[in-house]
Amino acid sequence: MRLFIVLTTLSFTASLAPAAARPPSFGQNASAADGVFSAAQVQRGRETYHEKCSFCHPLTPRGPNAMVNGWEGDPLVGDAFLKRYATVFQLFDVVRKMPDNDPGGLGRQRYLDLTAFILEANRLPAGNRELAGDDETLKRIGIASSAR
Repeated sequence: MRLFIVLTTLSFTASLAPAAARPPSFGQNASAADGVFSAAQVQRGRETYHEKCSFCHPLTPRGPNAMVNGWEGDPLVGDAFLKRYATVFQLFDVVRKMPDNDPGGLGRQRYLDLTAFILEANRLPAGNRELAGDDETLKRIGIASSAR
């Protein structure tokens, strides 16, 4: 009986947890234009971008054969860039395979922050929650229809 009371109390207490403490939940038609990342996350992503990505990947659209600092890296902004990705997961999946000399070496949170920064650099709005979740959650957040 005591175990039942303890478990019931824990279950009830967990249900009262603030929404911000729970990972975000996105429906089948979520959009990157719905504020699925925070301004603080964008700032962290910006710092990582300048430290790890800017050498090869500019934030300005350019011609297909342009080079940045002697290395060809795709620009991270513009209609052509965004149209490559139907979901946030597709963008995140490419980002997390960087940098070329250490694919996956930045850790999941830094890659989520970078993804948020790239979305914001493409004029998608920040919201009140962090971009988080597993790959399946990220697959439910569309980009293509969000692009402006």
